Amino acid sequence: MSPAPARNRLGPAEAGRWLTREEFAAAQFQEPYIYERVMGRLLVMSPAEPEHRFVSRPFRRQPSGDWDRHPDLVDNVDIEGWVATSEDNDRLPDICI
Repeated sequence: MSPAPARNRLGPAEAGRWLTREEFAAAQFQEPYIYERVMGRLLVMSPAEPEHRFVSRPFRRQPSGDWDRHPDLVDNVDIEGWVATSEDNDRLPDICI
């Protein structure tokens, strides 16, 4: 069995670096930062503060209720899931439905 390939270790110093979707998917990221790929470049953000979580709380409740009431329409409700919005953009939205 061959060893697993080395993974990129990325942190705030690499902000703006060009990455393919495959490189982004395979990377290991320095915590506690949040990373997205926008127009092919690495975007580094601070983690969400408690105030952000509080403000977005009503927006998380409604989809969760819909999931409970309509499991045939809503497969899952999650926070900060990985969403590819185009060939060059990989985002981590607050809510994924």
